[in-house]
Amino acid sequence: MDVFASLAGFFGMSYPASLLLTDPGHRPQQALIIRFQYRSCDPGRVPELEDRLRHALAEAGAGEYGGNKAAPDGNDICLHLYGRDADHLFRVIAPILEEVPFLRGAEVKKHVGPAAGAAPQP
Repeated sequence: MDVFASLAGFFGMSYPASLLLTDPGHRPQQALIIRFQYRSCDPGRVPELEDRLRHALAEAGAGEYGGNKAAPDGNDICLHLYGRDADHLFRVIAPILEEVPFLRGAEVKKHVGPAAGAAPQP
């Protein structure tokens, strides 16, 4: 897998994120969390945004979309993206962030390292 991933990256090829994400030796160790005001958007547009993020990440072989979590008061929502390189995740989704009106002013946080509560990798 590492040789394939390295060669694919060297030649500018993409490969399905599922190949990396299903292999225990290649678990995502970095994340992006996008937080924006949920009340500022049409809730029906969020699934469309999630589909765009999934597609962009898969096409680039950058990682996966992990879902969303809304604040209890319904004001904010966080979108979770996971992959091996948070900077690459951001480069892939940056055009979407710029294009979607309700994401203007969104807060993007990068998380490097295992997720909280995750068992350490051998």
